[in-house]
Amino acid sequence: MQVTARAVRDFLSTPDVLNKLYTEKKNRYFSLQERATKTTSTLTGMPGGGNSDHEAVLASLADAVDEAAKWRELSEDKRELIHRFINEADIDAHYKDILLRRYYLGLGWAIILGELQWDGAVCRRKMFYDHNRALEACAAWVNKTGKFKEEIA
Repeated sequence: MQVTARAVRDFLSTPDVLNKLYTEKKNRYFSLQERATKTTSTLTGMPGGGNSDHEAVLASLADAVDEAAKWRELSEDKRELIHRFINEADIDAHYKDILLRRYYLGLGWAIILGELQWDGAVCRRKMFYDHNRALEACAAWVNKTGKFKEEIA
């Protein structure tokens, strides 16, 4: 089975998805922490407490911490894999630069365009063209060498 440019883009985009899941879990933790504070306030007689079960809230809080840590670790591992992939790929240095800025550093297109224009005259259309060419070059490299094929497919 041949690797496509779209499959490469999906592979390179996975840290974004994992970061969103991590943020979700982190927000859940803060919500549970607030609930735990209200529950503690009720148990100690302080004003502002709710009617929650203290032990259940603390258990949920511990689970939320573990879950957030797991997603953060997965995201960091994937980012390192992507960094290694882009650096090892036998493609043009300009293509690597675009891919590193977009998928490893997580920069938005407007920032990337500004940085590329600083280095030389590159318009928005050329940037997207080069990005697509970079994905195609990566797919061709993977198909030729077989490196990272399992991770991408």
